[in-house]
Amino acid sequence: WIAPYVGLFASIHFSKELVFAAPPTQWQSATILISAVVAAGTLVGFWGGLLMLFWPGRKGENRYGPDPLSKSADPAVG
Repeated sequence: WIAPYVGLFASIHFSKELVFAAPPTQWQSATILISAVVAAGTLVGFWGGLLMLFWPGRKGENRYGPDPLSKSADPAVG
């Protein structure tokens, strides 16, 4: 779970080195923007995926309706 933070820190550190190494050209600012967007998307996607993975199981039923393993309300089915 720590990998996204390492990636974020690495991209920020890399961006800072790019900025301070030389006056930022258009290519460098594009690289910084891309790395920041990728890092943010990785964090959001990682935690959003974890949330979606664990959240629906709380109430005993998943996203797609009642748990298929539980007894059906319809007597003809289960």
